[in-house]
Formats: sequence, C-alpha cells, structure tokens
Amino acid sequence: MRIIKYRATVPNATFAETDPLNLKVQEHQKITVCALTASTNVKMVVRYVFEDDDGTEVVGDIQTINLTQNVLTIINFNMKLGYLRIVTDDVTGTPSGGAIRIDATTAK
Repeated sequence: MRIIKYRATVPNATFAETDPLNLKVQEHQKITVCALTASTNVKMVVRYVFEDDDGTEVVGDIQTINLTQNVLTIINFNMKLGYLRIVTDDVTGTPSGGAIRIDATTAK
C-alpha cells in the first residue's frame, strides 16, 4: 500500500486551477482518493493523462466534484489506472478559505 498526500490552504479569494497531485503508479490493483476541505466553493477534478512517446500529454476529465465544506469525499477506482492527475479550483463564487487535504491510496 502507498499513500500520496497533498496539503495546502485554499485562499479566501478566487484562484486559478492548481496541480496538487499526480499519480503515476504501476503496481496497484485499486486507488482510493479522499478529500476534505475547510473552505466553501472548492472543486476537485480527477483526470486521466495519456502520455505519447514524444512526451506529449493529452488529458481527459474522469470526474468533477464540488467539495462540501468539512465533509469527507471518497472516490474508489477498483481497477488499474496508469496516470491520474487531481486538480483543485474554485467553483462559482469566492472560497471562504481554509485547509484542503487530499490523500490517494494505492493497494495491490
């Protein structure tokens, strides 16, 4: 089992999309993503990244979740996934600010 952690503070203002977590794991059978924020108006976008032989990346959104303040959000992928990118962004409105925590756990 492997846990990849992201910790940051959401500003009390609108912000540009961040690149908090890139998961490139090879020896796993499933992935669980847990997210918790103390802020309002924050979303998490889970994306799949395709890498071409020349290093070019093509990204496709898997799921967008508007996080609820102080409510744990859990996403399970019961399959092998090559390269995931999890980004955060503000929703329509100014975030209230506060901590954001994202953990991705991979397991065989």
